[in-house]
Amino acid sequence: MRPTDPPMNLSRAGLDLARNLSVNVLRGLRDVVSHSVEQASDRRPTVAWLDQFIGEIEKAGRKTVEGLNAALDATTDALTKARQSVDMADETIRKALFENVAVSSIAGASFAGITISEIRPSFRRNGRDVGIDEALEGSTDKALLLCVPGLFCDEGMWSGLHSVFEKMGYHPLYVRFNPGAHISDNGQALLEMITEITTRTANKVNVVTYSQGGLILRSALYLMSDRSRMGRLLLISSPDGGSYIEKIGFWVNAAADAIPLFPARLFGQIGNERSDAMKDLSHGLIREEDWKNDPHPERYGRHYYFGELDGLDAYQAYGLITEDAKHPASVLGDGVVERPSLERLQSVYKAMPATETGRVHCFTGLSHYSIIGSEQIRALIERLFA
Repeated sequence: MRPTDPPMNLSRAGLDLARNLSVNVLRGLRDVVSHSVEQASDRRPTVAWLDQFIGEIEKAGRKTVEGLNAALDATTDALTKARQSVDMADETIRKALFENVAVSSIAGASFAGITISEIRPSFRRNGRDVGIDEALEGSTDKALLLCVPGLFCDEGMWSGLHSVFEKMGYHPLYVRFNPGAHISDNGQALLEMITEITTRTANKVNVVTYSQGGLILRSALYLMSDRSRMGRLLLISSPDGGSYIEKIGFWVNAAADAIPLFPARLFGQIGNERSDAMKDLSHGLIREEDWKNDPHPERYGRHYYFGELDGLDAYQAYGLITEDAKHPASVLGDGVVERPSLERLQSVYKAMPATETGRVHCFTGLSHYSIIGSEQIRALIERLFA
């Protein structure tokens, strides 16, 4: 249950009660007056002045009935609109809070047992969840390009490249996940989506990913029994060795938990409520068994690559703030992911058959967030998917 459900449900119940009571009272009054007018009409006296007097009463009664009808319609309309306003407010709150990718990325689906995210894995079109059939509409004579977003992102991150995809003759398939869920859970969801695609079309599935989306794709490929339908893959800024931000975050929380002071422990408890995805990002965990069985301190020095890209037509792109190892900013990699993590699978890409464009593309001067909208990435996509 969402924390906003009780007040919203109470508001709906109150408006429904008010509408029903008001409508029933007005209908009752209208029926009483209408019945009285009909009775007066049936018993008209023969005395002229009395007949005229009763006639005026009838006119007044009919006007009263008309007024009650108008009041009934106005009351029904006003309370119906009020109920619709509550529903609209609930929908606005749902989208602002419970479909907020930033909140979900940080805290996951719940925080301290309270539901804070209702985002479910889905194909997306025009800002809403759609099924596979609607997602594939208009793709008959086009190649497919599946676009997988990263942490803190939804399908809107591809808007600047949409025209590029279409110009090249591709039908982009946009998807959204709950970015705070375990990477392995989203990998399973992506596998199911790819299976839906391949059961409805003979086309190969080309994929472009950003950031955490690269880990989600690798997780899906690890689970995939038949990868023959996969086309060209481009993984942009994939944190294959994790992110230093989450590594530091873990140790800061661990230190806070160890301090026997309430403020420190409270800080640690709040920090421990961070999303499952952020915890997986410590070392780029793509399998369920790894986040279940490998405590954080034991993850150092381990390699979490399982051959999921082997034999595929895959490419890597990433940015670096600077390539100068002596520069203080060099330790930051692209600002979010350290360089060793970005280059963790470089040997895997370089072991693949050589191509004219090259398998690995490093763009100096581009950060984790500026790379996706850069001219360099646009040009690379045009070359790789031409």
